[in-house]
Amino acid sequence: MKQTEKVASAVPVTKSDSKIIKQNLQTIKSQILKHNAIIIADAHYDPKLRPELYDFLLQFKNQTNLQIIFLGDTFDYLVGFIKSSVERNLKLIQLINKLSLIHEIIIFEGNHDFFLDKLFPQAMVIDFAHQPLHLKQQNKMISLSHGHKDRNFDNVFFYKLLFNKTFLFSVHYLTLNNIFGWINQYFYKKHQQKNHQKQELDLKKILAKKFNIFYKQSDIVLEGHYHQGRALKIKNRQYINAAAFLVKQQVLIFDAENLSFRLKS
Repeated sequence: MKQTEKVASAVPVTKSDSKIIKQNLQTIKSQILKHNAIIIADAHYDPKLRPELYDFLLQFKNQTNLQIIFLGDTFDYLVGFIKSSVERNLKLIQLINKLSLIHEIIIFEGNHDFFLDKLFPQAMVIDFAHQPLHLKQQNKMISLSHGHKDRNFDNVFFYKLLFNKTFLFSVHYLTLNNIFGWINQYFYKKHQQKNHQKQELDLKKILAKKFNIFYKQSDIVLEGHYHQGRALKIKNRQYINAAAFLVKQQVLIFDAENLSFRLKS
């Protein structure tokens, strides 16, 4: 019970937390993507509707020294400082924390799960502000991101508000007084009704502006978010949009020798 209370009492990110995130990022950047790294994108875990990720991860309890990367939207709805949200997802949170003791776990926040750093103290959490993550490997720049970051007005406005200190502590106050819980329940129900199996998108059109802003120096770009599960060339760079785990429980496996990703069911 004490562990439940400890996890569920997570609070918004502070300045000191931000320093820790930056230190973690420096640690990651000094490393590389490991051979056979497992990349899981868009699982949208929900203990009732989509519990498959929990069962999938159980196989790694008896292995060691793997690199497991969650590329965002691991949870269908998880906000680190909202108690009811954390309690709903506690089973998977606890499993990932156990795996973090024996594997290298990297967690990208998505647009469905954020403020995760306090929930996963042994993992490397890449928040919205520090995406994409650029890694140099074999003289190639590999860039990883959930994929929800762009410069459209609504996107910029929403995330500036989300990371505004006054706004965060106002929300935290409402949470403590159980007022925000009602709003949380509303959004949770909306997420339950959402159809996550997206139709094929015109990725070249969608990504044209993003490549000029975020991926100018990138040779290989890996994103989730769009649930497309395909690769293409954009501005002479290799772009991979990871398949959503929630659809067919597929993951990507990284080949360090060829700097490529293969799909595995």
